[in-house]
Amino acid sequence: MVDSLIKNVEKDMEERYFSRIQKKKRPFYVYGYIDNGKYFGSGWDGVNAENVCGYSKIRVDNIYTTQVRAHFHCGLNLANDIPIQLALRAIDGLNIGSLTEAEKEYAAMAVSCGYLYREGEMLYTKILVNRLCDSEKLYDISQRLEKGCFEKTARIIADKMAKLIYDCVPDYLLSEWKFANRLASLPVIDSVVEALIEKGMLVPPEDGVGAEGCWMGVEK
Repeated sequence: MVDSLIKNVEKDMEERYFSRIQKKKRPFYVYGYIDNGKYFGSGWDGVNAENVCGYSKIRVDNIYTTQVRAHFHCGLNLANDIPIQLALRAIDGLNIGSLTEAEKEYAAMAVSCGYLYREGEMLYTKILVNRLCDSEKLYDISQRLEKGCFEKTARIIADKMAKLIYDCVPDYLLSEWKFANRLASLPVIDSVVEALIEKGMLVPPEDGVGAEGCWMGVEK
């Protein structure tokens, strides 16, 4: 939903302020920010894998903020991650008695980080799991919000952002205005999360680690 707002801002700026700016063709881009003592720790990482724990295809995603620590980052090799493998094995329930002693230690780790929960002698996957073919349905609501919900707010933000970019970005980099906008949007996710915590609508996980922000899609 945060991305829906950001996309609306970008669309508005592109149409009203930067439509005449010619895009540059570059082989790659590198950009960043000086934190000035403030680290924007939010991100969204995902990994794909094949033929792990009886599933032909797997997609695991992880959204994190300053309140929710990352479980993993891009580049994770699921074939070497035993806690996630246990989460895959426990989708339909996993009997603790079937685990080796080494696996039981990893299971305890998976419980502590929010991948698993225990009911009696059974372990179950705690994070959200969906069929890979249904993954896009997770975004149906937020995609509908991209039209008709954020336009007025996006226009106010776009006016301020465009002025800031024209004032601060040198002419030879104006074609890269989208990157400046994306950098400016970094605090948005954290700001929304903090506001929802203050309103009592969200509760951050203890020590920043839990089931929050992590989910996976699987295909047999």
